[in-house]
Amino acid sequence: MKAQAQGRKKFKVTWGNASIWVVPYRDGWRFHWRETFTSPWQHTFRKLKADATEAADQYLRKLPGVIDWEALPPGRRAFLEAVHRASSENDQAAVLAFLAGRKKSGALSDAVKRFNAFKVASKGGKETDHLATVRRDLENLADAFSGEMVIDVPLDKLAAWLDARTGDAGDHRRKGIRTTLVMFWNWCQKDGIAGNERYHVAHRLPTIDPGAGKLEIFSLEELEFLLSIVEAKWFPLIILGAFEGIRPEELAPKETNDKPGLTWENIQWDFDSILVPKEVAKGVGSRKRKRLIPLHPVTRAWLEAYGVEKTWTGRICLENPTEVHPRATTIWGKALAERFPARFTEWPQDVLRHSYASYRNAVVRNLHQVAEEMGNSEDMLHQHYNNPRTDAQGEEWFNFYPQDAKSLASYLKVA
Repeated sequence: MKAQAQGRKKFKVTWGNASIWVVPYRDGWRFHWRETFTSPWQHTFRKLKADATEAADQYLRKLPGVIDWEALPPGRRAFLEAVHRASSENDQAAVLAFLAGRKKSGALSDAVKRFNAFKVASKGGKETDHLATVRRDLENLADAFSGEMVIDVPLDKLAAWLDARTGDAGDHRRKGIRTTLVMFWNWCQKDGIAGNERYHVAHRLPTIDPGAGKLEIFSLEELEFLLSIVEAKWFPLIILGAFEGIRPEELAPKETNDKPGLTWENIQWDFDSILVPKEVAKGVGSRKRKRLIPLHPVTRAWLEAYGVEKTWTGRICLENPTEVHPRATTIWGKALAERFPARFTEWPQDVLRHSYASYRNAVVRNLHQVAEEMGNSEDMLHQHYNNPRTDAQGEEWFNFYPQDAKSLASYLKVA
């Protein structure tokens, strides 16, 4: 404590890096102070100069952020000196923002809970399949970094976690997990709990290019085998996917999807067409619209063998094949792998739609027309579905009638 005074002149009381003026007042001394910058000024008066000095000293000691440099431990002084040497005046705002973010950053597990709740709320309170995957990945991350703050997760340990979480799943899965991490850390950064660096730790993970992937196309032999073993309730889904290109989600929406599924009434038997209403159709923007698909003779023949009549009403598929236990797609994949071990190891996702696009384009040679029928853009077909087949292969696909099959499911009836 230092006091500077001469007679009845004002003097300054200093403690650490703070000071306050004590001034003569009537027959004593006083100083002005306030609790915050917006609080009203208050006064402390003491008759004796020594008492006023002591009161001012006690006030200064209670102020937040006051540093008594000489009283600091050697380690603390060394740290502050290092910060001073390593930073310039231009760095001050960035350093203070980093420290503010660090103080705000809570446990990573808490951030994960808040982020997952935020994402579900953004979907109207429904957890989609994608968000369920995101949640499971981030909950695993929170378990792996239990007790860590978001801002403290190191790059090497995060990369090791990504390796372990991906396992043998391949680059598509790895890219999906990395995308989730970037999305999560972006949200944390906006929330002020991930620091203020331009590139956060998830951004610094190596990028992944899984390539275009392999689009499987059924041969007639493979399709015939599937039609002979598929359970009766899924048969229309296979037929309408293989010969009409209708999405499984349009035929059998998942429980988390509030869309209605395609109904038997949507098949316009007298006009040889199938109407996919806008509320049923899957798509984005301008592609999310109703569409009219030709009802091919081969489709009609297989549905008639199934027993469908024009008077049927209601949903075509009441369940989604991936939401039953065990999954129907898993059963189909195992059967295909046993029958065609050189071709399959599991159910090839979207194989029916891929097959339709390729064989239909082989017949019409018009990607724009095929895109309209499938509810896709022409560019999308070029990138993902255009797997060229010959005219003869296309004709053969759409002329494969029940009477041509070597084996049929027991529930089918062919005249």
